[in-house]
Order: sequence, then structure tokens, then C-alpha cells
Amino acid sequence: MGNHSRFDVGRRVATAAGAHPVSPPLTRLLHRAAVVANYTVLTAWKSEAREEERQQEEEREEEEEEEEEERDACLWESK
Repeated sequence: MGNHSRFDVGRRVATAAGAHPVSPPLTRLLHRAAVVANYTVLTAWKSEAREEERQQEEEREEEEEEEEEERDACLWESK
């Protein structure tokens, strides 16, 4: 394809597909917006996964504490 930039190639493909031609600056802006949106979604997903992991860890700790208390109570009753 020669010396065409990726934006020019994308514009040619979009135009051939029936889309209105888009200027290179607008194409760059749209590309940047897509990158930012992707990063934002990925970051939100990761923080959500971390929060879920924390909650599961807290639940495990609570269950362990309850089991320990039950064992202590059983030992106390058996004495």
C-alpha cells in the first residue's frame, strides 16, 4: 500500500464500505477515545475483581472465626 498511514488506510476502507470520509485528525481523535474507553473499562473491571476478591477473603476470615468460636464453645462445654 505504499506510504499510507494507518489512518489513511482506515479512511479508505471505511469510505469503500460506504461510510462518509473522515478526516485524519478526527480519525486520530476517535482512535484515542477508543483507547481511553478501553482503558477505563479494563481499569473498572480490574478494580471490581479486586473488590470481589477482598469480599471473598473477608467472608473466609469470618467463617474461620465462627468455626474457631464453635470449637472453643464445644471444648468449653466438654470440660
